[in-house]
Amino acid sequence: MSSSDRYQELLGLVTVIVTVIVSESGEPAGFDAARWLDDWLHHPVPALGKKLPIDYLDSDAGCELLVQLLRQMQSGAYA
Repeated sequence: MSSSDRYQELLGLVTVIVTVIVSESGEPAGFDAARWLDDWLHHPVPALGKKLPIDYLDSDAGCELLVQLLRQMQSGAYA
């Protein structure tokens, strides 16, 4: 699977996750989950040792780590 395919797969997953989070905690009208994901992928994340999430899209293990991190964000678990 290419980085582009992984990005699209992750984009679909996070769109659902973020939409649910926003719906549960506030007003989802006008929220752009795809834009949020693009921003998140290109900024350092403390839970990843301040590395960029996009750098993890080149392997299955990296994608699994990102999905796990997003699920922790959804549940409110400290990552």
